[in-house]
Amino acid sequence: MRGPIRDFAKDYLLPPAATRLGERLLRKLKNSLWLGTDEGRRARECWQENRGLFMQEAERARNRTLFILACGPSIAKQDLSDLIGSDCLSVSNFPVHELTPLLAPRYHLFAPYHLPFTEQEFFAWFEQVDRRLPSETTMLLPLNCQELTESRGLFADKTRHYLAYGRLPLDDWSLRRDPFTGPFVQVSTVSVGALLVAMALGYRRIALVGCDMTWFFRADGSPAHFFEDEEGLRPSDQSRLQMVEQFENHALAWRQFERVRDLATERGVEIVNCTDGGLLDVFPRASLKEALADKVPRRAEIAVAS
Repeated sequence: MRGPIRDFAKDYLLPPAATRLGERLLRKLKNSLWLGTDEGRRARECWQENRGLFMQEAERARNRTLFILACGPSIAKQDLSDLIGSDCLSVSNFPVHELTPLLAPRYHLFAPYHLPFTEQEFFAWFEQVDRRLPSETTMLLPLNCQELTESRGLFADKTRHYLAYGRLPLDDWSLRRDPFTGPFVQVSTVSVGALLVAMALGYRRIALVGCDMTWFFRADGSPAHFFEDEEGLRPSDQSRLQMVEQFENHALAWRQFERVRDLATERGVEIVNCTDGGLLDVFPRASLKEALADKVPRRAEIAVAS
C-alpha cells in the first residue's frame, strides 16, 4: 500500500513545493547511503583517479573545439572529412562510420551497462568497438563494466579511464561540482554525458554532430541512426520500448539538455549544434565549417548586436 498512500499524500495533502523538496532530500539521502557501500567507495576512488586526467587535459583543451560525434541519421548527409585532425569525442556506435580510422577520435564514451541489454550483447559490442577504434583513442568506460572489461583484455592497447555514475538525477547536480570527480548523475542519453565530460576536460567550445534526437521516428520506418540496424555494433535499446516510453525518454532528455545548457552558461562554455536537421533545439545552430573556423557568434557578441 505504500505506493497508493504516497501518491495520495503527494496529490492531495502536501503542497507541490514540499513534495519536490521531500523527494529531493530522499534522493540525496539514498545517494549518501550508496557512497558508504563497497560500490560507492570504489566510485570515490575512481573520482580521485580521474582528477589527473582532467587536470592534464584542461590546459590543452581550453582554446580548442571538441566535436561530439553521435549516431543520428543526419551524419549520413554530412561530410566529416573536414574534422580530420580536430579533437573529437565519439559515442556509442559511431565507430561503424567509415571515416573512424582517419578521424581517430581522441576519446570514446560508453554509457553504463543497462537493461534491456544482456551482458553478452554489451560485451560483444565492446569487442567490436575495440577493433574499430585506433590505439590512440582514450576510452571513457563505465565503472560497472571494469571487472569484465579487464578480465577479457578489452581495449588493452588503449588508455582507459573508468567513470563512476552516482544515483542523483541531473536536476540535483550542483553547478559547483566537476563531472566525474564527485557524485555524478544519471543521464538519459549518452550525448548528455558527453557534454558533461567535454566540460570536465576543459573545453570551452563544444560542437554536437549527429545529435538528431529522433529515436521515435523509427515507428514510421524512418532511420534512427546513420547506419542500418544490422550494421550497428549493438542492438538499439529504443527499438525495444513502447512509444509512450520513448516519448517519456525524449522529455527527460530535453530537460537534461536544458540543464547542461544552463551549466555551460554558468561556466562560460559555448555549445553549438552542428547537426544537419534533427529535433534538438536547445543549443544555437552552426555549420561544421563555422564551428571549425570559430565564426559562431558568442553570447556576448549577440547581446551587443541586439
